[in-house]
Amino acid sequence: MEAEPPARAEPPAQPRPPTADLTFEGIADKMPVAIRDWLYDNREWYEGDATLRVKVANGVYWPPADKDIVTLNGTPFTPILTRDGKPVTEASGVRQKAIHVMTPTGPRSAIKTFEVVENAVIEFPLSILTAPARQVKRGKEILSVPGRPLIHDDDLKQLFLYGGVHGYGGERSEDGGRYAATHEREDA
Repeated sequence: MEAEPPARAEPPAQPRPPTADLTFEGIADKMPVAIRDWLYDNREWYEGDATLRVKVANGVYWPPADKDIVTLNGTPFTPILTRDGKPVTEASGVRQKAIHVMTPTGPRSAIKTFEVVENAVIEFPLSILTAPARQVKRGKEILSVPGRPLIHDDDLKQLFLYGGVHGYGGERSEDGGRYAATHEREDA
């Protein structure tokens, strides 16, 4: 008598935000980490400012209260938009990739499936810590110096340029995740 093979368990459903639009999971909270990685990769161009790495590590963060970013169990989901600003509701295609891993029980292979959205726009905020206004003594004069961001706009633009060329996410090795970044400053 043959035994029945064990029933194959269905993979757990991916958490989805309560919206019909397509969203990008986690970019708002993972982008500061990616910026720190890009900075580590390019440490030679900021040799004059040895504290820039520390400033980026402690001064670039995702603002927790943003009206456009939906969170589910603390994970931010950023809406994927078309070039004219409308939410994307369907992927433009599907891409499959064979993956191979070595496990304690031997090699395993699988097919990884990605939804692809062409010509998409993802907008997300980053907050940059600002040094407080202070008073400075110059000679006999005491001057009020306004607060300023800890990280200069040119440094952020350079980091995002590097990230756009090398890609963001798990498919960087296959030239995936490339983007063109635009930078818009909003003073609080």
